[in-house]
Amino acid sequence: MIAVLLFGGCASERSAVSQSLIHPVRNPIPPNHCRIRGTITAIDSAFADSDSSQPCAKIPCNAEIRIDSILGYGSSFGEPVVEGKEYAVHFAFTLARTTKELFPSMNEGYPGLNVGSSFVADIEQNAVRGATKSVMPVFVIYGYSVIR
Repeated sequence: MIAVLLFGGCASERSAVSQSLIHPVRNPIPPNHCRIRGTITAIDSAFADSDSSQPCAKIPCNAEIRIDSILGYGSSFGEPVVEGKEYAVHFAFTLARTTKELFPSMNEGYPGLNVGSSFVADIEQNAVRGATKSVMPVFVIYGYSVIR
């Protein structure tokens, strides 16, 4: 009886630890999002915004990321992403460390990402009409946790 209680207690503790490691960004995964572990493979040095007052006009916001693992999907996520494949992604709060100068009203802070940085994030998939009127997926990351 004691062994059953002991092993049962350990199993539930392991489960809680596993859940916190798998979902460090937020839980549950929101609709139209996919939680991934990824690595920055390239940073697009072109600025994503022509409005010079915006952070993405001063600091790169777009990068190529490799999907190292898929941790889960929220409902309504379109075409699934593929582990090992690279995707173009827009980082809404830039790839630099967030500062009060760039985001005066933002409470959350991010350390910044470089080529080779590994992270966990929820990527949001938005459909955008291209010049040929076809629908192209656009991936956006609002927040991330760096893996050290």
